[in-house]
Amino acid sequence: MTRKLVLTLFFVFAVVVISYAASDLTIPGMGEFDTLAADGAGLPDSKKNPPRSMDAGLASVTAMDPGHRIEDKDGSQFSNKIINEDNIGQLMHLNVFGANLFSNQCLGLPQIALYNPNYLISIGDKISLSIWGAYEYTTVAQVDSQGNIFIPKVGPVHVADVPNKELNHVISAALKKTFEKNVTVYANLMSAQPVQVFVSGYVAKPGLYDGMSSDSALYFLCKAGGILTKQGSFRHVDLVRNGKVISHIDLYNFLLDGVMPFSQLQQGDSIVVRPKEASISVIGQVKTPALYEPKDGKFELSSLIKLAGAKPDATYVLIEDNRGLNPTNKYIPLSDVVGQTIEGGEDVTLTSDQNIKQLTVSVSGAILGPHQFVVPLGTTLEDVVERLKFRSTADVNNLQLFRKSVAAAQKAAINASLNYLEQQAYTKSALTKDGLAMQQQYAGLVSTFVEKAKKVQPKGQVIVGPKDKWAQIALQNNDVINIPNENQVITISGQVMAPMAINYNKKFGIEDYINAVGGYTPSAETGYVLLLHEDGTAEKVSMGMFSSFFSHSVAVRPGDQIIVPNEGMSEALPIMATIAQIVFQIAFAARVFIAPI
Repeated sequence: MTRKLVLTLFFVFAVVVISYAASDLTIPGMGEFDTLAADGAGLPDSKKNPPRSMDAGLASVTAMDPGHRIEDKDGSQFSNKIINEDNIGQLMHLNVFGANLFSNQCLGLPQIALYNPNYLISIGDKISLSIWGAYEYTTVAQVDSQGNIFIPKVGPVHVADVPNKELNHVISAALKKTFEKNVTVYANLMSAQPVQVFVSGYVAKPGLYDGMSSDSALYFLCKAGGILTKQGSFRHVDLVRNGKVISHIDLYNFLLDGVMPFSQLQQGDSIVVRPKEASISVIGQVKTPALYEPKDGKFELSSLIKLAGAKPDATYVLIEDNRGLNPTNKYIPLSDVVGQTIEGGEDVTLTSDQNIKQLTVSVSGAILGPHQFVVPLGTTLEDVVERLKFRSTADVNNLQLFRKSVAAAQKAAINASLNYLEQQAYTKSALTKDGLAMQQQYAGLVSTFVEKAKKVQPKGQVIVGPKDKWAQIALQNNDVINIPNENQVITISGQVMAPMAINYNKKFGIEDYINAVGGYTPSAETGYVLLLHEDGTAEKVSMGMFSSFFSHSVAVRPGDQIIVPNEGMSEALPIMATIAQIVFQIAFAARVFIAPI
């Protein structure tokens, strides 16, 4: 095989590897964490893997259940610690946000004549009219059944359906038909048409109430005794006319900004308070602890905290989801709430955690029970693992630990290598003319390779080793512990004839597995292979002339990956060695590898 063909295959292979790594795809037998259980497979999801709080004894903590206790595996009991005992008192006396809107003074709310420029003059409305200049006349005119008011020497003037803001203009125009100049008019709506409006739904006293067509929905809600705060919605109040909803009213707009949408009422209209769908409690270090109602089931967490008013010493947010059989907790810094969404039924507690730090740790894979924990600073990997209940298929010996800081370091290492690669591709001279020509020929492919490689998101797996090594590893915030299922599959990929996953055979060495998938391709590196273990460790295994001996001298474990790299590149193109290094960095960091096409 010519060198050019080898190089071409290598570049195709490298670009395909990066493409799959960037898209986070896997091949058979190489699941992201190989967690076959339906719940908690792969990285934890807030819906699948319910978090639970844990105190120093790793007992689950729930601030709203001070008497709750759990039993450890040995039968001993752990008492829960309340993050802030004052929160219990807040929860017991928690009011619905906006409930004071319908206090005693609401029941005696007088009708207030407010200027509404968009109000349409109706039959029965009373208009204060003053005319002076060449003609003087003052009266309170009532709009008659034909929609007119009568002005002596002028006659009937049609004002029905005229917007309030145009009332002066319409009457002035009528006067000028008789008096061309020196006449000024001032018209003011004194009282609107009396109407009777039904108030129904979740209100204290549903019924039919008298008012004016210019009155707001809030006036009639007060007449009906206000919204039933436990059952009624402050965010879904409808104005219904002839069986059709003509306006939606969100009272939060009034509570927060003083904005009350105007809808001109008519005889027989109905104001309907819909049922409350859900609420979110906000307690702790906030100025207004209350039950808040989300719009359409969701709330932007930052908006909710702004609404409740975080106190200056608030530093962390505890989000508890007590719905379903597996309550969950999430503990995040207050600075990280932007972009977070919270759903109805969840509870929020703002804490001042300046002295005692707490961590959120997720657990995925072959376990039963809680999948997320809030633990004190200093908790070790062993502390958490010893409290887990495992499925019968769990493989604790191959426990995996994933950490954001490690992922960031892996990403930085890959990017540094990519920067060096670009520098090589465009600045370093090859040793021969042929090498120089080929280096220039593949400069475009290098750019494509770099672009795709920069999209890789490493998994951040920490190499933990056997239990005596990982037991005392101190956990960090947002660590992910994965307990894989027992995996009886060996994955062989890279430069082999038929990359695939085959069943583990304890009698097989590395060479046997390679032969089982058709052997090496012509472009394969036969001097060594890479052996990746599920626990994150890896070995470079020498093969070559004594491959049968060497391949059996290294134990292949269930779940391992065997990677056969490309053959070594010519010294005329040292750039290829850099590419090979990056490909293997990605294989380790992203745990993704696929054979060339």
